[in-house]
Amino acid sequence: MRTKLIIIIALLVAAFSFPAQAQVKVKLNVKGLLNTVVKEAEKAAERKKEKEKEQAKEQELTSEKAGTTATEKTEATATEKMEATGSEAPQTPETYEKLIIPLYSGSKIWDDYKIGFEEMPVIINDSTVRNVEGYIRRLFCAAPEGRSQLEVRRNYENAIKESGGSILFINRNPQAIRIKGNRFKDIFLKHRTNRNAYDAMVFPDYVTEYLSGKLSTTNKDVYVIIVVGHNGKLQNTYYEIITVETEPMAMGMVTAADIGEGLSTLGRIPIYDIFFDTGQSEVKPESADALKAIAEYLNANETQKVVIVGHTDNVGDFDMNITLSQERANAVMEKLISEYGVNREQLKPFGVGPVAPIASNSTEEGKAQNRRVEIVEQ
Repeated sequence: MRTKLIIIIALLVAAFSFPAQAQVKVKLNVKGLLNTVVKEAEKAAERKKEKEKEQAKEQELTSEKAGTTATEKTEATATEKMEATGSEAPQTPETYEKLIIPLYSGSKIWDDYKIGFEEMPVIINDSTVRNVEGYIRRLFCAAPEGRSQLEVRRNYENAIKESGGSILFINRNPQAIRIKGNRFKDIFLKHRTNRNAYDAMVFPDYVTEYLSGKLSTTNKDVYVIIVVGHNGKLQNTYYEIITVETEPMAMGMVTAADIGEGLSTLGRIPIYDIFFDTGQSEVKPESADALKAIAEYLNANETQKVVIVGHTDNVGDFDMNITLSQERANAVMEKLISEYGVNREQLKPFGVGPVAPIASNSTEEGKAQNRRVEIVEQ
């Protein structure tokens, strides 16, 4: 285009420089060139419009593709979220954090809710609910096809026992439980998040098995609740695992309430602030607070009989430790009777030496935990 304009200007200049007849010919040529230029300009404009249309179409296609990708990502995120909450499809335990107690083999997790630090009611007998504070986690699971509710509950009962834990309460008709005006369902639903899945929503009305237990380690105590049932007409077995992680009872500073709680839930409680000199059985004066707490509980519960059990670490001769633990149990009993007014009929001393450790004797910390007096329910 630029070259043709330059030629036209040159021809115009030449046209007025030539004779009249030549000017006519030049003017005709210039007119022809002008027409050509106009046509070329129109063609260029059309090509530009076509190019802009193509670019717009490409941009539209790109936008549609990006929108599709975004939609796919949104749908994928939504799917992942539903799977994470278990509202649509079950997940295997490998996709979750490590469980405190193993999942029943072949089960699927539908819901996994970490409630946080709250108070959870634990049924410990037909008429008593204990409110336990700790970190609560609830898992709603589908048992393998063909498994009965009793089979699942038995499995967890054995798992707790094999892990060194204690069974607090078992009930095969929990729907009939009424404790201080509260139905079983009222107790069970505390901190239970609303579910979208039908099976999870109807489950509380079809519970047939209830189990509560406790696992204890040096780092934490864990209350375990296993609730088993079905989903109504289909009779598929489902179950819920509720765990409450609490801080273990501190060594020392035991109270009468602690003793009552330990006996009612586990049937025993370790006492660490009854002191003896190494190899001796005389109770030291700084044991007064612990002895007072034991006496306070026993004097308030005169029908309660207990065994005072002496424990040692594994340092020294085995027979010597058995004898020493028995002498220490005797000494504690006599102190409770002579100085704190406890009825002798409520007490029985027994020494087991190093045969019932609760920690490894390979460390000083473990040995300290093993040296204790336990109050055990008769």
